[in-house]
Amino acid sequence: MSGNEQAEIDRIVDEFVGSTAHVRGAVLGSADGHPLAARLDDVDAEASTVAAMGAAALGLSTQLARVAAEATTATTYVRAAGVQVWVFDIGNAATLTVFAAEHGDSDAIVRASQLAAGHVIDALT
Repeated sequence: MSGNEQAEIDRIVDEFVGSTAHVRGAVLGSADGHPLAARLDDVDAEASTVAAMGAAALGLSTQLARVAAEATTATTYVRAAGVQVWVFDIGNAATLTVFAAEHGDSDAIVRASQLAAGHVIDALT
């Protein structure tokens, strides 16, 4: 990845977290679990740990989906006390793990996440 590509994906993740209501942090990770860009304002975790967990979660959810149907997982969603977490598959080459407040508007957060994911794909191609 070139320096310009890195600067662009850093900007995309930073802008996404900074401008999306109730989003507390996000990590863009490679498909094999390495962090590519991150902003974790209110999340007490290392970007490398989140990237690895995001890749593993998406991989495991795909295996679960294949039990019932021959389909890959585009998004994994977890809701817990105080937090919502999504892991989005970005073109089979990366994941975007998003942390949001439990009461956040999940539809708006998903739309903003998908828009950010599209910007990442554009930046990397």
